[in-house]
Amino acid sequence: MFSPSLVEYLSINEDEYTPYKDEECLSKEDLNVDYRRFRSKPFVKLKDGSGYVVINNQILCERLFNSLYFDFSPLIKLREEMEKAVSITNMQGLANRH
Repeated sequence: MFSPSLVEYLSINEDEYTPYKDEECLSKEDLNVDYRRFRSKPFVKLKDGSGYVVINNQILCERLFNSLYFDFSPLIKLREEMEKAVSITNMQGLANRH
């Protein structure tokens, strides 16, 4: 269902330590406040190499949806701008006829 490279990119190691609170002067991005780390990496790679486990199906679905949304967001904005430009051109054409 998912490409191996995508699953690898969206995974953390089974024995990986993810701090929750401000430890060792880590940046906020490195902490797991609000489950940030799990939301960005919803797969756990098993240390014996036998496969991956999904932390939570809802978190996985949200991660995939958000990725698609932000990937396509610039295209949607471009389409809206193009539609607006075409609409303005059409209105100007109609105004020039009368």
